[in-house]
Amino acid sequence: MKISSMLTPPNPSRASPKFFVFAFIVIVLATILPFLLSAYQTFQLTQVLIYAIALLGLNLLTGYSGQISLGHGAFFAIGAYVTAILINHSSVPYWATPPFAAVLCLAAGSLFALPALRLANLYLSLTTFALAVALPQLLKHPRFEPWTGGSQGIVLQKPDPLFGLPVSQDIGLYFFTLGITASLFLLAHNLLRGRIGLALTALRDHPVAAASLGINIARYKTIIFGLSAMYTGIAGGLSALVVQFIAPDSFTLFLSLSFLIGIIIGGLSTLTGAIYGAFFIQFIPNLTGQISRAAPWMLYGILLIACTYAMPKGIAGFVNAAFIQTSPRRRLLAGFFGAGLIATLVITPPLALPSEKNYDTGASSSEIKIGNTMPYSGTGSAWSTIGKTEAAYFRMINDRGGVHGRKITFISLDDGYSPPKTVEATRRLLEEDRVLLMFGSLGTAPNLAVRKYLNAKKVPQLFISSGSHHWNDPNHYPWTMGLQTAYRTEAKIYASHILKNTPHARIGVLYQNDDYGKDYLAGLREGLGLHSHLIVAALSYENTDATIDSQIIELQSARAEVFLNAAGAKFAAQAIRKAAAIGWRPVHYLNHPASSISSVLLPAGLEKSMGIISSMDTKDPGSPAWRDDPAILAWFAFMHAYYPEGNPYDSYNVYAYNAAQILVQVLTQAGDLLTRENILRQAANLQNFSPTLLLPSITVNTSATDYAPLESAQLMRFDGKNWVLFGEVFNSDD
Repeated sequence: MKISSMLTPPNPSRASPKFFVFAFIVIVLATILPFLLSAYQTFQLTQVLIYAIALLGLNLLTGYSGQISLGHGAFFAIGAYVTAILINHSSVPYWATPPFAAVLCLAAGSLFALPALRLANLYLSLTTFALAVALPQLLKHPRFEPWTGGSQGIVLQKPDPLFGLPVSQDIGLYFFTLGITASLFLLAHNLLRGRIGLALTALRDHPVAAASLGINIARYKTIIFGLSAMYTGIAGGLSALVVQFIAPDSFTLFLSLSFLIGIIIGGLSTLTGAIYGAFFIQFIPNLTGQISRAAPWMLYGILLIACTYAMPKGIAGFVNAAFIQTSPRRRLLAGFFGAGLIATLVITPPLALPSEKNYDTGASSSEIKIGNTMPYSGTGSAWSTIGKTEAAYFRMINDRGGVHGRKITFISLDDGYSPPKTVEATRRLLEEDRVLLMFGSLGTAPNLAVRKYLNAKKVPQLFISSGSHHWNDPNHYPWTMGLQTAYRTEAKIYASHILKNTPHARIGVLYQNDDYGKDYLAGLREGLGLHSHLIVAALSYENTDATIDSQIIELQSARAEVFLNAAGAKFAAQAIRKAAAIGWRPVHYLNHPASSISSVLLPAGLEKSMGIISSMDTKDPGSPAWRDDPAILAWFAFMHAYYPEGNPYDSYNVYAYNAAQILVQVLTQAGDLLTRENILRQAANLQNFSPTLLLPSITVNTSATDYAPLESAQLMRFDGKNWVLFGEVFNSDD
C-alpha cells in the first residue's frame, strides 16, 4: 500500500438526515456513559474527547488539505500553557480559558503558516518537526520559568462542575469537554460543507487547476493551518484542566507522532475518523503495555502495521464500507461490532488482564501514602530538616491539587539515626500505616538495615538520602535507588583536585566508621591511584563518640598537609573547630553532606571555615550569582509560605526540595497506574529531568541498569560568608 493513497482518500459527501440521527444517538450515549463508569473511566473518556478535538484539527490540515504536520504537539502545548497560566497567574475561571487558547493558537498557527507554507510538503513536515522539538526546550528556558514552571511544570486544581451541578468533578469536566467537542465538530462539519471545504478539496486533489480558477492557495492554506492549530490548542487547554499537570516533557515529539498515527488509523478526510483515532491512541498503547511488559512498543508497532494493511482507509473507511457495500444484516453486525469494541475499551477497566489493578497498598483515587525515616533526634538530627522540607513541599503540591488529583500523605518517623530503630519504624510504616513506597530515608547504615526487607516485600525504596555505592545495584536490589552523587565519585573529584594542585602533599583522612565514611576513603584511594601512598593517616570514629579531638590531634601529628573531612555534620563541625584551636591549617576538603553553612560551618565558626573546599550540584540560595534566578525566587517564596521556621540558605533544605521534586515527577509519570511495580519502572526512566534548584549543567537520569540519578558535581570554596563555585563540573566518567 502506498502512503499517498492513504493521504488522498475520497472526497466527503454532503451530510444527509442520517448524519444528524447518528449524531443525536452518539450524543445521547455520550451523556449517559459517565453515570455508568467509574471516575477513572470517566477521566479516560474525557481524554478521548480531547484527543478527538486534536485529531480533528490535524485532519483538517492533513486529510482535507493534504499538508503534513509533525509538530501539532507544540500547539497542544501552547493551549495547555495558556490555560494553566491564565488560571494560576490571572485567576481566570476555567470555563473562560478555551477562547483564549483558541485565539492565541489561531494566531500562532497562522503566523507560522505564512513562511512555512512557501515550502513543499516534505519541507513543511521538517519545519513542523523542528517546532515540536524546540518548544519543550523553550518552555524550560529560565526567562520563562516564572510562567511555565520550568521542568517542574504547573499543577492545576481540578475545577468544580459548572452551575453547581450535583455531579462529581470528573463528570463535570467530562460534560464541559463534551459540549466543546460537539460544538467544534459541528463547526468543522459546516466549514467543510461550505466554500472553504470545496476550496480545500480542490487544492488537495487538483492544485494546478485550483490556481487557474483563481483560488488563493496561500490564503486558504494559511486559514486551514490556523484553524487546525486552533483546534489542537483548545484540546491542549482542556487536557491541562483534566490532567491537572503540565510540563515541557509532556509535549514531546512522540505526542505529535501520536496525533498523526491517530488520524491515519482513524481515517483521513472524515469527521468520525477523529473519534476512532482518539480511542485508538488513548487505549491501545495501554493495552499493549498490559499484554506484553517485555516489549509493549514492539506489539504496538505490529498492531499499527496490521491496522494499516487491514484498513488502508482507516477505521472510518472500514466502517463506511461495511455499511455502504454490504447487506443490511452485515451492516447491523458491523454496527454491533463497533459498539462492542468501544464498550470493551471504555467500560472494561481499562482492558486489564485478570491480575492487573491500578493501585497497590498505599494508593487510591484520592491519596498516595509515602513513608520516610529521619533522625529527628540523636547525633544525626542536623539532617532532620531534610524531612521537614520534603513534608513542606508535599503540602505545597497538595495545595495545588496533588498529583493527578491525588493528595500526598507523607508519614515521616524518627529513627534517631539508629539502624534498629530504622527497622522498627520502617515495619510500622509498611505494616501499620500501609504506605505505597519509602522515600528519602536518611543515612547509609539505617537504609542498609532495611534494604533486604523492602526488596523482599517489593516495596520501592527510592531516592535515599545517602551517597553510598550500595544504592546502584539493580541486579541484586532492584527496589532500592539512591539520589545524590555517590560518595566515591565525590571523593574522586577531590583526589583529582589534589593531584592537580598539591601533587606531593601528605594526606590525612577523618571518616565515620561505617559505609558512609568508608566510601569516601575508598573513593579517595581510587582517585589517587598510584599516588594513594600519599595518605599518611586515615582515622575513623564511631557515631556514638562524644568528640573526635584525639583524631584531629593525631592527624596533625602525622604532618598531614591535606585533610579530607568525611565526617557527619556534628563531627565535621568539631573537626573544623578543633583544627583551628590547635593551629593545624591544612588544605581542607569537606564532604558535601556536611557542607551546610547553618548546621556545620556556623557552629564551627565562619572565620575558622574560610578556605574550606567542598562540592555541590545545587544552586546556593545565598550566592549573589543566583540572586535573580527565578528558581531561587520561587524557592524563597516556598520557604516563606510552607516552612517559615526553616533556613532557606541551608543546603540540606535545598537538597530536600530537589529530592521531593524528583519523586513528584516519578508519580506524575506513573499516571493512574499507581502500583509499586510501575512506580519503580518510572523511577528507573527519568530522562534529563531538571529539578529547579540543580545546577543548570546537571540533570537527573536513570535507567533499568543505572540507578544513579545524579553523577556530577562542581567544586566550591567557602569565602567566610558563602560557598563560591569554581572550576568545571566533574562527571563520574571524568
